[in-house]
Amino acid sequence: MKKTLLFITIFALVVALAAPVYGAISELYAAKRQYNNEEIRILTIGNSYAVDAQAYLHQIAEAAGVKMTVGIAYDGGCTFRKHMDHYNNNTAAYNYYENGRSQKSGVTLNYVLEQQDWDYITFQLGTEGLDYTVPNTPYLNQLMNILRNRFPDAEMVYNLSWPDGSNSTRKYFRGAFNSDRDAHWAYLIDTAEEAYNDLDIRYVTPGGVAYQYAYETYGDTLHRDGYHMSELGRYLNACTWFEFFTGIEAPDYTPAEATRSGGVAPTAAECAVLRDCAHRAIETLKNDGGKTLALLKKDVVWEVDGLRLVGEVKTEYRAGQYFDYTTFEVESTIGKEAKKVEDFTISITEPLKKTDTVVTVSYDGLNIDIPITVK
Repeated sequence: MKKTLLFITIFALVVALAAPVYGAISELYAAKRQYNNEEIRILTIGNSYAVDAQAYLHQIAEAAGVKMTVGIAYDGGCTFRKHMDHYNNNTAAYNYYENGRSQKSGVTLNYVLEQQDWDYITFQLGTEGLDYTVPNTPYLNQLMNILRNRFPDAEMVYNLSWPDGSNSTRKYFRGAFNSDRDAHWAYLIDTAEEAYNDLDIRYVTPGGVAYQYAYETYGDTLHRDGYHMSELGRYLNACTWFEFFTGIEAPDYTPAEATRSGGVAPTAAECAVLRDCAHRAIETLKNDGGKTLALLKKDVVWEVDGLRLVGEVKTEYRAGQYFDYTTFEVESTIGKEAKKVEDFTISITEPLKKTDTVVTVSYDGLNIDIPITVK
């Protein structure tokens, strides 16, 4: 079994909700579009994060032979409250993007809505002037009610985005979260949970989950300024979106050029890693019953297929001490839901010696090897 050490704190993706999210949304595409090679139309009412998430999406769809139109009603940093203000006042505040390119600026939300008979309408949390103590759901609820009336056959989707990088200097990140990436991620998870539970949004894209996996390899290079995505992050999110909406793994596609001025397109080797991270995020949904993002806030520090350790794992000891297994829980991830197990074993139960270098945690034929240092 291959051991995976998570270099960042990532919350365990354990299903807590019941709707069959991933399976249902990919089945919708297969049933309605794929068989007849019909177009799939996705609109995001969002901000610059939506541009980042979808910059490569149409290119990946083309490479896979999938007909797709991707639109964005873009207003930088726009919050749900501000979107509702724009709609109520018919404000020409948006730049309309289609398939990664700006089409028309200074347009209203009504103008964007009229461009296509949208199959999916997605929503992106904003940050501009946002007071993190103000709830999002009242404004998002109003917006969704309007859109459900206008597009009764469209599915509503909430976009789970990514936390800031450790090098972010953004005032919201420094102020509201004390520059703590874990706290920011927890807020994003909580907001998605709120939208799912309170607004009957059945679908949540796992872009932030893919980002957490990719952060293990690329760290802050996934950002271009500490919070917006670099070309690496843009490609990662597009692969995640593509597989989420179609049920098809992103194709072996390497962009010929970057999507923004001054950017550097990812290499073939980087694309392969990013596609794998995107697929892992989708597989997380599938393996957890295909329901939604997990919302239990536990730290997964060691994991193999079918088994994981949740909590703190101590790896440095003095000779004569015992290996401490009281600071973590052992969970079996075989089946639809993870479950805590008590009858695991550890390979060294005697006082540790300086020659001891590995302790193995075992359960039901599965092993996690933990390198230790004994001084």
